[in-house]
Amino acid sequence: MKFRTTCLIMLILFFVSCGSSKTGEEVTTPTNDGSTEVSDEDEGLPDAVVNDEETQVPDKDKTEEPDKEPEPQPDKDSVEKDDSDKEDLCPTDFDKTEPGICGCNVPDFDSDGDGIMDCVDNCYLLENADQLDSDGDGLGDACDNCPNDKNKDQKDSDGNGVGDECEPALVDPDGDGVKNTYNQDNCPDKPNPDQLDSDNDGIGDACDNCPLVPNVDQLDENNNGKGDACEEEIYNPDIDGDNVPNTEDNCQNTPNEDQLDSDDDGVGDACDNCPEVKNKNQVDYNGNGIGDACENIAVTEACGGGEEVTSVPLKPNVYFMLDASGSMRWCADPDDEDSGCGSSSSCNGTTRWEALMDALNSKATEFSSKFNIGMGTFPGNGGDSNFAECIDLQPDTSYGNFNACNVGPNGGTPLPESLTLMRNNKYYEFAGDTHSSERQKVVVVITDAATGTDGSGDFNINTAITNTKALVADGVKVYYMGLAGVNETNMNNLANASGTGVWYPITDTASIITALNSISSAIVSCTAPVVLQDNSDTSRISVEINNNGTPVLVNKDNTNGWSFNATENTVTLNGTSCDSFKNYVNTAPESAIVNIVVKVACQVTCEPTNGGVEICDYIDNDCNGKIDDGINCGTGLYEICGDGIDNDGDGDIDEGCPDPNTCVPEPEICGDNIDNNCNGLVDEGCSQDY
Repeated sequence: MKFRTTCLIMLILFFVSCGSSKTGEEVTTPTNDGSTEVSDEDEGLPDAVVNDEETQVPDKDKTEEPDKEPEPQPDKDSVEKDDSDKEDLCPTDFDKTEPGICGCNVPDFDSDGDGIMDCVDNCYLLENADQLDSDGDGLGDACDNCPNDKNKDQKDSDGNGVGDECEPALVDPDGDGVKNTYNQDNCPDKPNPDQLDSDNDGIGDACDNCPLVPNVDQLDENNNGKGDACEEEIYNPDIDGDNVPNTEDNCQNTPNEDQLDSDDDGVGDACDNCPEVKNKNQVDYNGNGIGDACENIAVTEACGGGEEVTSVPLKPNVYFMLDASGSMRWCADPDDEDSGCGSSSSCNGTTRWEALMDALNSKATEFSSKFNIGMGTFPGNGGDSNFAECIDLQPDTSYGNFNACNVGPNGGTPLPESLTLMRNNKYYEFAGDTHSSERQKVVVVITDAATGTDGSGDFNINTAITNTKALVADGVKVYYMGLAGVNETNMNNLANASGTGVWYPITDTASIITALNSISSAIVSCTAPVVLQDNSDTSRISVEINNNGTPVLVNKDNTNGWSFNATENTVTLNGTSCDSFKNYVNTAPESAIVNIVVKVACQVTCEPTNGGVEICDYIDNDCNGKIDDGINCGTGLYEICGDGIDNDGDGDIDEGCPDPNTCVPEPEICGDNIDNNCNGLVDEGCSQDY
């Protein structure tokens, strides 16, 4: 009994001294799994031997020095708690074995005590059990400085407690309706509700100093208001700044908003060196700033071989209207009449008709070489009609005499009716005349006008005057010659109506020839046809008068020089130049040669540029007569960045644009997960909720 008591006491003392490593701590006997106590008999070990990390296991040989302490095996949580067989769902969280409301590694706290954990509370520092979020930006109204407008970053520039999004002066400073809180407005200080950004550089056209060329930096070294990127010609769609795109501007380098082009040659007056005459090639061989087309140049080599071109003036059409009334049987010289002037008796001398035909026949060969001749009588066929042709006007017909009009004078003097027939039938023209509009048309009326006072006689003077004026209005010159015995008052009125102001009194063959010569001199043609080659440059023409071997250079001048009719291909001497030419013709000896010399230069040969490959440079590179053809020049000579197209047609894509692999600094935009300001950080300075 004593032995048993003594052993029991020793055993208890052993437990007290050896069973715990911490003084005052409760000692439990661990079981195999750390939760259920197992008896010595069941375990097969002494009661002092346990499997808990806090219990020392004595040496098996019962010496005072314990065996080597085993490796500690803590719970996965490293916290003191009751071990169990339940799986730990938060193995990395020391405080949780399962996620709970907030999840692993997030404490389940309710800082404002509103019954909603901070992790899901949209105002975790202010009680708001209703969790009201009117603008849906994730922040409860209770703590949102702008509860009716989304502003998750809660930006408050002026620190007045009201978010910028709720203050119009801050969110839209230019008042164009585009908010700028998150840098949405590409021109925050200049109204531009359309937000147009033609070059896609992030800067709106309204405030972009180079709106059609990408230039994020907006550099303007010379401070002229135009970005440096636009100072380069190839990128500037309006080089001269006249608001007309280069591709549509007829003076790309000279401002001319009106685009005036008087000669319609495609070159605007503002930059045309010859604005009144078509000269698209702008040739100026002497370099004096005046185009050859506007200057009196001497063409040294005419197109077609360089031979001198002699242009014979256009033959005028001259139509003679002959009075064949009965009084033309009277004597040309009244003194030759047997029974007095005006008598119808036989004539001792030459009749009026005979004198007229003698004069005409003497000039027939000369006239037919100078003029295209036509002739008719009134009345016609011995009084059977008002007018009858005896010589039909034909081009270049030679006549030795005009005997075809050898009719017997008879009847009255139907001058008014004859003038009407002349105008209606255009006897003064011939069919197929390609130069009709440029050719002179002349009607010569030869009459004795023996009768014809107002209200009496064979013709009404007023009607004759009216019909004469009608012919003149059609571009026909009318000359009057009057034989002896005429009514001078009527002749003066007819001469005034014809525009000449004078009529020619005639009494015999000699006076008729003198009158014909005078008329012939007056109607010398100053218009010459020009034969053009396929590659003639009609903007470069030189004109001379060949006065029997002496050249007289004529200036280009619509008033007193020469002019060119591109429709008729004719050159006409005007004013004093025409007068000089007529004078040379009329005073030259019979053997002299007086004519007009016209030289036309060839078109300037186009020299291919850029290897004959067309690019957008306002030049006909391939010499096909078209500028920048087949090239997509966009809206100007510039690249549109990022579209993958060679917009300026120079063979390079997106040249001059920012490198897409280079970060272009911009203000940081929260929540886009992009390093907008290029500092290597994403969304720095933004709310933690991002």
